[in-house]
Amino acid sequence: MNRLESIQHLRGIAALLVVFVHFPTPLARFCGSIGVDIFFFISGFIIFISIDKSGYHNKPFTFLKKRLLRIIPLYFLVTVLFVLMHITLNSFHEERGLKFPIDMSIETVLKSCFFIPISYDGMYRDPLVFLGWSLNFEMLFYILTFFLLIIFRKHFFIPLVLLLVAMGSVSYIIGDFSNVYLDFLTSPFLLYFAIGLLLGKYHEFLKEKISSFVEPMLFIVLYVFFIVMIAEDSGYAYEGMPREIVVYNGKEIPRLLIWGIPSFIVLISYFALASKYKITNAYLSKLGDRSYSIYLLQIFFIYFLYEVKHKFTRSEKVWLSMAMIIALVWISGLSYKYFEKRFHK
Repeated sequence: MNRLESIQHLRGIAALLVVFVHFPTPLARFCGSIGVDIFFFISGFIIFISIDKSGYHNKPFTFLKKRLLRIIPLYFLVTVLFVLMHITLNSFHEERGLKFPIDMSIETVLKSCFFIPISYDGMYRDPLVFLGWSLNFEMLFYILTFFLLIIFRKHFFIPLVLLLVAMGSVSYIIGDFSNVYLDFLTSPFLLYFAIGLLLGKYHEFLKEKISSFVEPMLFIVLYVFFIVMIAEDSGYAYEGMPREIVVYNGKEIPRLLIWGIPSFIVLISYFALASKYKITNAYLSKLGDRSYSIYLLQIFFIYFLYEVKHKFTRSEKVWLSMAMIIALVWISGLSYKYFEKRFHK
């Protein structure tokens, strides 16, 4: 089985896990936000594979151009459409004496578009399209990779991994800086990319080592996920960068520990299983192709549900959510085919 096909499967699954969190479906409680954790690992994996196979170590500007074209066009389009939706909804809400609570200042718009964290009275704030918070970290990863490719060329790997580990470990060693920008640059999320890079380089070795016991290992980690998700999830601790610390049963736990490590085990387990049992699935591959569109376009479905949810009972909202997710996957297919693919050449 092509190793990138298994990556496509996981991208599609990860995208749906994120979607399930944002809609009142029966699976919402048992998904957490682990889809983003899987995405970050996959990003590191793909970056290593693309540089290794395409020779980008000698073409850092080509590398950056291709990564930017993967991320920016759809994100900009979604941001523009979101702004128009915001203006329309606010006009509608004014008639009802309501207001759609989103900061539309020039600073917020510009920082959102340029993947710069937003600081409001010293506190972190998500970009206009809140899902873009993860893209800020993706962009930071790409830029760091770009500069180290310029400096080290073929020998970029070890310096990049060491840099990501050093930056991502700061908050665990000395704590938060109480500064949005410094906390962003030293976020533990950078460790995910470092681990993904290592997985890209050594995944064949890992796959071979765990092949004989991958089934029980996967069962154990899924069971751990189940136990974690039935605990009382109180969201995130909002000191430093949000989403880095998860609160369960009143205890603050590093996300990397409670979601990251199990997500990584799921990732390498699927690699091993896909190779061992020659797993192929055209539908999962297509879902993987659509994953970026699914991730971003869900914003419109989320706010549509926000607008109409008062008209439905709890059970009706579940069925509505399932129908909207099906529609989202279909529309994302059109987005990938007629918009995203234009920029992948």
